Amino acid sequence: MFKRLVNIGSKTLEVYKRGFGQPVIVIEVGMGTSMDEWSYILEKVSETATVLIYHRAGYGKSTIDLKEERTIYNIIKDLHILLEKEGISENIILVGHSFGGLCIQHYANKYSNKVKGLIMIDTTTNEYNKIESLKKQLVFINKKYNTNKMIDRWNSLAMKNQDELVKEISSQFLKNGEEDLGEKERSRLEFLSKPNLYRAMSSEFNNMIDSGKEIQHFCKFSNIPLKILIRDKVVEINKLVNNGIPNEEAKELESLIQSLIRKQVSLSRKGEIIEAKNCGHNIFDDSPELVIATINDVIKNTIK
Repeated sequence: MFKRLVNIGSKTLEVYKRGFGQPVIVIEVGMGTSMDEWSYILEKVSETATVLIYHRAGYGKSTIDLKEERTIYNIIKDLHILLEKEGISENIILVGHSFGGLCIQHYANKYSNKVKGLIMIDTTTNEYNKIESLKKQLVFINKKYNTNKMIDRWNSLAMKNQDELVKEISSQFLKNGEEDLGEKERSRLEFLSKPNLYRAMSSEFNNMIDSGKEIQHFCKFSNIPLKILIRDKVVEINKLVNNGIPNEEAKELESLIQSLIRKQVSLSRKGEIIEAKNCGHNIFDDSPELVIATINDVIKNTIK
């Protein structure tokens, strides 16, 4: 992937753009996700439209202002400046995975005249506070997936240098030595070995609930196409159970997540839920062809 750096004034963002013409597909990645993980989808979608993906502040080679909170407001402000720099001002189809899905909701609401469609992939719900509340009530979930411990872990990683991070994180990838790593694993290891990533993620997560509450009060998209891809409930429950979570706790948590994601279909009168069978949270990785087909479907509806 040929990436370049774009100066947006307060920081520099790493960008990849491919294809020609309109509409322009703009992808907002999930928390802790690299644009490299979307390479196959980018290649295929660029055959019929322009596609742009970027790394938010602190991700990849994108710089970060450590004095600035990574609120969704600041994230979409960065994105808006970036798109202006790239000459993209109309016929935008937004694609967002997980936390990226929450970000594109805010962007579509603020710049509704520019956005022609949204695709939210297992998106973080704007009522995430309800999920956090339930997690605290579930004994095994709270012990294994405690949010405060997760943020403390990220803050600890942010204090290490890159060499220290490589040494600590490489154990997740290596079995018999670094020479066994494939290109995909090497790329992922490099992405995860930068302290600013953890500074960014910690700030994003700390501000996520308040940002979601803000969106709740005003977010509506009227008549634009909205596709919501949602993971397979059984896959996620089994994943939790295999990680030591009792079946009842796993079912209760996943049922709430599913209901809150599905609820967001009401944001547009042209909203549609698409169930991604046999897929976990990372639908873009588990079923890239489904994501490509969904994007192409929205493109067709846009150019009618």
